[in-house]
Amino acid sequence: MLPRTATQTLTTLLCAWVLAGCGAEGTDAPFVEREAPSCVRFDDAIASTLSTIEQGKVLQIEIAMEALAAERGDAVEGLLQGLLAIIAEMWQAGLKEHPEVLLPVGAVLHDFDALIASVMRFLAVEEPTQLDAREALSSMISECPQGSLTRLVALVVTRPDLIRALSESANDPAVSSVLLSLSDGSGQSGEEGFVALVRTAVKAINNRNFLVTDLIALVEPLFDVSQPPLSTLVSEFVVLLTGQNLEIVRAVTRCVDETVVVGQSGQTGTETLARLVYRSLTDPSLDVVSPVQNLSPTAELLEDPMTQAVFGAVLARLLEDDALREGMKPGVRFLLRPDYSPGILLDLAQLVDAGILAELVTLLVDVMGECAPSHLLSEGGQ
Repeated sequence: MLPRTATQTLTTLLCAWVLAGCGAEGTDAPFVEREAPSCVRFDDAIASTLSTIEQGKVLQIEIAMEALAAERGDAVEGLLQGLLAIIAEMWQAGLKEHPEVLLPVGAVLHDFDALIASVMRFLAVEEPTQLDAREALSSMISECPQGSLTRLVALVVTRPDLIRALSESANDPAVSSVLLSLSDGSGQSGEEGFVALVRTAVKAINNRNFLVTDLIALVEPLFDVSQPPLSTLVSEFVVLLTGQNLEIVRAVTRCVDETVVVGQSGQTGTETLARLVYRSLTDPSLDVVSPVQNLSPTAELLEDPMTQAVFGAVLARLLEDDALREGMKPGVRFLLRPDYSPGILLDLAQLVDAGILAELVTLLVDVMGECAPSHLLSEGGQ
């Protein structure tokens, strides 16, 4: 049985962080030769998060985790081992000496709080598009080649110029206007046109004779790709879709287009995810474009050498350690099951609204910095 109270549950997570930073995963425990400072207590450091939990707003997460522990205890172990490994890599890569590197990460996450919570609520809706998308994501995790999704994420986040080019292109009103009013070639426009464009682009990329000029030729009738900001974005896609990078992209696009098939609708993963993207761009409850228009701070953060070292070490560990990565899959897939995922997503949105991202980053900085865990957990530490 998992801990029942909010404080006990989050203390369990804190212990995982402390283990990772103080000797777990083969990491030497830090030796701090100075007097411990006055620190905020654990309960006070994450007061908003605890309040949300204690008000009973995240019961679905508790129910799902208890079910996961009962049905797949090894899956819980896999998730915890993954958490330990990630924190240990961050510790070794620079957080031991510079835990403050996480503070700008917390600031960037705070900028996206509203969007993250809104997207979670959007994905939780019991409508065909969202049901299909959740099934497609679960299938991608289990069906796509080992490490392919991690390699694609690593490729994108290590190219801040690509992220900056996406932001600049999103600021061009003509881009979104054209994308949302495309024709599918058979008289239908809007969503069907957008899906047709994505489907055609993916088919082109997966063709063994593909050249990046094929993709440029596909969008040239729609946009002026010779002028900024799209010329810059095209230059980034030339790098992304050439040589070894192209094989990394193809490993995922082939899987999504040829292996992932959504049961109820019979659509490919490509069509399913394209519909999700289109509806998220046009849903009045979401504002996806504005945050994308302001990705420059994210790009600057990814250019910081210390940030690159810390998160590069995490990505390298996930890429190299097949057993660790595969051990996390059963737990993630369980939590994406249709009987649990809507409630989990809604509960997570409540936590994001309460500021959990900023609170946990600040707490992690304290744990890895000068505030010893004993001070955070003691009744008298203040």
